[in-house]
Amino acid sequence: MKRNVWLLSVILGIAGSCVHAQEVRPATVVSAPQDRGSAELIEKARAGDVNTQIELALAYKDGMGVEQNNGLAFEWMMKAALSGDPNAQKFLGFFYMQGVGVASSMSDAAVWLRKSALQGDHEAQHNYASMFSLGQGVQRDLAEAFRWYRLAADGGHAASQNNLGIAYMEGLGTAVNLAESVRWFTRAAEQGLPEAQHTLGALYTEGRFVTRDPVKAVFWFRKAASQGDANSQNNLGVAYLHGEGLPRDIASCVYWITLAAQNGDVDAFFNMGILYLDGIGVTADRTRAISWFEKALAGGHPRAARVLQDLRK
Repeated sequence: MKRNVWLLSVILGIAGSCVHAQEVRPATVVSAPQDRGSAELIEKARAGDVNTQIELALAYKDGMGVEQNNGLAFEWMMKAALSGDPNAQKFLGFFYMQGVGVASSMSDAAVWLRKSALQGDHEAQHNYASMFSLGQGVQRDLAEAFRWYRLAADGGHAASQNNLGIAYMEGLGTAVNLAESVRWFTRAAEQGLPEAQHTLGALYTEGRFVTRDPVKAVFWFRKAASQGDANSQNNLGVAYLHGEGLPRDIASCVYWITLAAQNGDVDAFFNMGILYLDGIGVTADRTRAISWFEKALAGGHPRAARVLQDLRK
């Protein structure tokens, strides 16, 4: 049977958006409230133990060992933050971002994140940089965003390292420097950040800013795919189909593309259509192929409409 000329689709785009603020619990919060009892926590917090105040605030926020109460969460976090503790200042910034026990205020969030960032908290530095990048709570200033990302990245913050890679690639707040871009993507990828791992896989596949190397591309796609990155799962499946950077293996091709589709990857929807249309590693099934192409079309795949039009002639 004649095979169709449509090729499996590969996502090779760079993960280009800055990472948004995330809540990350500081390492000093080590004891769950239920381990010691709320009465003991409250007693220590009232006595001025800052770490316990932070722990109690998070307990009230999440309803862990105490009745959930955002007002008390904010009250205890404010007490800890006013003592000058950078973890508490960072969390208070997040509380203002999310409206935990207080009206949401990005400008107040920026004030408290800055206090923490100035004390060297890398998560606060990253989030403060993101505010400058997005113009949230502060006036948008890409140079200032770059400066704070660099401080966090030098301290080992993987998401900031990834954002520096983007900044150097696109000239955001700094001059374009492709060697530095690759260096920072690599540092983030080596720390396990799937976005950076996917980006390196794309760069080595395309030969952009680096010597084209399918083996290295597969290495990084596999790292990201194993962490659930759907783009990389799709690309790894395509690599198995073509034997690019590893031995050709149709069963593995089907496995990874199916997994990517289950995780919602639009290119994988399209590729599932190709697999079923041509019977690649699966029993050919035109109806199922059309169903997958329709999912790809609904997801905005650029070639799905043309394929469906041809199939319906």
